[in-house]
Amino acid sequence: MSRNTITVDAPPQAVWEVLADPRLYANWVVGASTTREVEGRWPEVGATLHHTQMLVVHDTTTVLESEAPHRLVLEARARPLAVTRVDVRLEPEGDATRVIFDESATGALAGALPGLASDPLLHVRNDETVRRLKRLAEIGRQLGRN
Repeated sequence: MSRNTITVDAPPQAVWEVLADPRLYANWVVGASTTREVEGRWPEVGATLHHTQMLVVHDTTTVLESEAPHRLVLEARARPLAVTRVDVRLEPEGDATRVIFDESATGALAGALPGLASDPLLHVRNDETVRRLKRLAEIGRQLGRN
């Protein structure tokens, strides 16, 4: 498992609003380039987001658990490269939010690799992912959206 954490200068609700907007998915998820369609009501349990990864891989991400504005658990797919479980937790820290982002490869090629091989790759990728999430939440807060 890879764990990345970051402190966002915005309350959990502001971070949640970014996570809850399927149009923003490609803006914070490294590798995602477009959101093509959403089935269900994102981010309710069972909702599925159809996205494009790296401009050519068409796949989906499904909500497994959703506890607004504190936790979102996803199964993200970019097959044949990876199927992962992503657990995003938002913990209040005064007026800020500590984001804890855990991701584990569970299937496809990445799932076949031992954690010692896949976890460092996920960690590097998700270091940028949490930075992007932070930026979007803080911009939204400055614009008065959250």
